[in-house]
Amino acid sequence: NKKTNSYVDTTQFYYEKNWWDGPDPIGARFGNAWATPPYNEFATTVDTGTSYLIEISFDWARFGVTPIVGEEFGYDVKLSDNDGDGATPSEGRCQLAWSDTTDTGWNVPRVFGELILKADGTFATFTRPDQPDTLIAAVSEDTVVSLSWTAVDGADGYNLYRDDVLIAAGVNDESYVDNVPAESATYTYGVRAVVDGIKSLATEAVVDIVVGIHESTLAGLEVFPIPATNFVNINIESEILSISVYNVTGQLVKQLNNLNTSQYQLDLNGLSSGMYILNINAVEGYDIVRIIKQ
Repeated sequence: NKKTNSYVDTTQFYYEKNWWDGPDPIGARFGNAWATPPYNEFATTVDTGTSYLIEISFDWARFGVTPIVGEEFGYDVKLSDNDGDGATPSEGRCQLAWSDTTDTGWNVPRVFGELILKADGTFATFTRPDQPDTLIAAVSEDTVVSLSWTAVDGADGYNLYRDDVLIAAGVNDESYVDNVPAESATYTYGVRAVVDGIKSLATEAVVDIVVGIHESTLAGLEVFPIPATNFVNINIESEILSISVYNVTGQLVKQLNNLNTSQYQLDLNGLSSGMYILNINAVEGYDIVRIIKQ
């Protein structure tokens, strides 16, 4: 299901099996319209003696979608009992399993479990890999966003998303540079770890792009390259006095004093990959710059 406001809409497929003596013991519904018999077009039920096994076949054409191998599907399960007070299962119903013990769950679809579509057309259960603990998105230039994230053990790669749209698949590093459209906007980035074709949940970060506005208060300030591997070059028109380097938790990790130069090459060796904040103090004032260490 798509977890919309109700099961009774065109995005939902609903199937139910009634074990009672009234009419229509099996039902299948697409949206708000019940399908016409034969109902075994959609499902078969096997009584094992101690339980019931229901096998459901999906008619993708009725959904109006084309299935993609590796896509994940959420499903919900409801179990209820007619206590005999009503003439039909819809009257006097007692919920045995759902979001709660009342029928309010009917209007609050949820994902009970998840399945993945295999190449042979069948579904399989799966276990999601761990997601990255953090994702850092930093604007290094007007339209350039530098992303970095924590590694996930056993990950084959990472998928990157901007506003829920895939922008890079199978990235084999813990960093990525995205060039966004030349316009002011707010973007939500997400990263998913991929293990054996299974994607983790997304870890997200939000950035604001403001085109045409430079944040620097130091004349001629240049900090490059971003992201960097071993060194970052810092140039200004006046004189750099000191540089303080902080990690994302605010911890001071490097302090450089008495520099007295207009050009300085900052050594990043020994620092872990991730985002760092540079506090650059100069004769004419100071500035704060974000950098990414790959």
